[in-house]
Amino acid sequence: MKVAVVVKKFPVLSETFIINHITSLIDKGVDVKILAYQKNISQPSHPQYVKYNLQEITTYSEFVPKSKIVRLLVFFKLLINNVFFQNKFSFLKTLDVRKFGFKVLDLDLFFKAQFLVKEANFDIIHSHYGPIADDIRILKEIGLIKGKTIVSFHGYDFLKKDVLKRYKNYQKLFKEVNGVVANSLFTKDKLIDLGADPMRIEVIPVIPSFEVIGSGNKINDHLDGHRFKILTVARLEEVKGVQYGIEAAFLFRNKFRVHIHYDIIGGGSCYNSLLQKIKDYNMEDSIFLHGPKSQDEIASYYQNADVFVLPSIIETQGLVLLEAQMNGLPVIASRSGGIPESLIENETGLLVDKQNAEQIANAMFSLYSNPSWRMEIGGKSKNFVRDKFGPNQLTDKLLSFYHKQLDL
Repeated sequence: MKVAVVVKKFPVLSETFIINHITSLIDKGVDVKILAYQKNISQPSHPQYVKYNLQEITTYSEFVPKSKIVRLLVFFKLLINNVFFQNKFSFLKTLDVRKFGFKVLDLDLFFKAQFLVKEANFDIIHSHYGPIADDIRILKEIGLIKGKTIVSFHGYDFLKKDVLKRYKNYQKLFKEVNGVVANSLFTKDKLIDLGADPMRIEVIPVIPSFEVIGSGNKINDHLDGHRFKILTVARLEEVKGVQYGIEAAFLFRNKFRVHIHYDIIGGGSCYNSLLQKIKDYNMEDSIFLHGPKSQDEIASYYQNADVFVLPSIIETQGLVLLEAQMNGLPVIASRSGGIPESLIENETGLLVDKQNAEQIANAMFSLYSNPSWRMEIGGKSKNFVRDKFGPNQLTDKLLSFYHKQLDL
């Protein structure tokens, strides 16, 4: 089976699930090609990226000049090469204003077609995120690529109103795509509300990073100056609710007089506002923003934490919750979106109302004050993730879905 995995930027540390998707297919003997719009050179390499030599199977889009004049010059060069010298007249269809509207005049679709069709014949073309899949839909429609099309939705692509407006609720995509992968029942329901055919949707959670497992599942007695160690791994965006985690840590410390050490891993647009919030609470000696970290570094944070907190306002699955539970950590998370599907309430973690710092603080104290319960939760957490979210069973389910499309 020949599979193309199409993404916007690659590799991205906050999207380890895409690398896990690719490497799991490779482990099953699938011939995989990665097609990426942009190369990400600003972050440390994911260990699986290096281990599997993924750079060898990745094709990146050619640089699209920002200057309109330079863009036109490059456009004419490519046009002459593809259309007149190689007789690939299908490329002209990417410029059809009547069919695709005046947006084609920015030449974005034309440039995307240049690299997406270098290896145009696949059994399966699997796009991550709706907007990418819509590009594939158009290129398949005009005959530039061949293969059954699959799209995985993950979050912003079906939750943000401006994205849905731009792509008209994916009306055309849902009619023409062969299969849709939802990472949770919550995501599936949202996609059905938008008009997706339930018969074309398969719920397959994304595969967690099993290489971030530390020793975990330890107990500290909180004597001799030990601090209760709290961990959050998340993008620092408003939707992730990290501000409520910080507020909860402040309440937890002041209400219950507990010495804490709260590590927050991740980058994003809210970094400065969160830093200011920490200063306003006078907690610079207790709460630490670390920015993005490599998988190896994150593993060490999991190993040293006592509890994991994910206070998201909305979350389609909660991948980091699985990673935390694999490390034997009890988790505290918002009762929001697909999060309840990623833990067993009161057995592998605690659920709280979203945007409720007081409930998070109380949950922290419940786990802090009962070390034996924390140990019990940690043991159940590991088994829960291993049994329900193991890479073998999830990849087998995905391959079965692929074969189903090929047999139709």
